[in-house]
Amino acid sequence: FNWGVVADDGTILIPLKYGMIWKWELEGTEYVGAFYTEDSYDCDLYDPNTWELVGKHIRGNIIKNKK
Repeated sequence: FNWGVVADDGTILIPLKYGMIWKWELEGTEYVGAFYTEDSYDCDLYDPNTWELVGKHIRGNIIKNKK
């Protein structure tokens, strides 16, 4: 299985390539975590309001995208 998020109109919000998708709170901020595999805590972090890829969580560290 690959997971992602698709809007009702068919627009892909998060590509269908992840092992698991989960709503996640880190350091007081809510994200949608798109995990690379089901058994990993490493993931891409998406803003649940804009669906923008805003960073990564890799080996316990949050790496935010530069704007």
